[in-house]
Amino acid sequence: MSFLHKLERIKEYLNHRFLKTYDKGEYIYREGESSKKIYYINKGAVRIGNYTEQGEELLKYILKEETIIGEKSILGYTTRNEFAKTITKTELYAIPSIIIYEIMFKDELFKIEIYYQIYKRYYRLEKRLNVLIHNDIKTRIWALFVELEEYYESYKDPDTGDLILKHPYTQQDLASLIRTSRSRLNIAMKELKELELINYKNYEITINNDQ
Repeated sequence: MSFLHKLERIKEYLNHRFLKTYDKGEYIYREGESSKKIYYINKGAVRIGNYTEQGEELLKYILKEETIIGEKSILGYTTRNEFAKTITKTELYAIPSIIIYEIMFKDELFKIEIYYQIYKRYYRLEKRLNVLIHNDIKTRIWALFVELEEYYESYKDPDTGDLILKHPYTQQDLASLIRTSRSRLNIAMKELKELELINYKNYEITINNDQ
């Protein structure tokens, strides 16, 4: 039974009591705030990240519909160590951690699924960190393409065989994910494009079939 199906059961159980709508650019939670709930994204998209002491945003990822955020509240974290901010008008279920604990106690399959979701998120960050430590900017970019293919919409063009990656990130976001400047990212992406390895526009990247 899928995690999404189990969340649908939770929503029915809650009878929409914890459904809340956030405007674009609104914080769901900030670093240092109390951590007592997890959130299920019903509609919209959310930025997850941290801020440096200088106020620079360090983006971790953008999460979209049918996933959870704030999951550390069921891992023993009493305060938030990251922020969650909407990038569109967003509808979420704010589920008290105590309710999640109760459901997990009753339903072993649900417990396995929710912990698997958490594992995948930590694994995603660990994998990216390893790439950042040991590789140059172009290798980081290619590794990022692999991540985009895994976690967002992707498909093969039926005519050319090219891989199309659709993602929610701006150029500044992409630069932040691989911890470089936007100008350096743009230079590297342009070089890859001139070599006819990729093409890109707005929120879409094409990996040419030769690769």
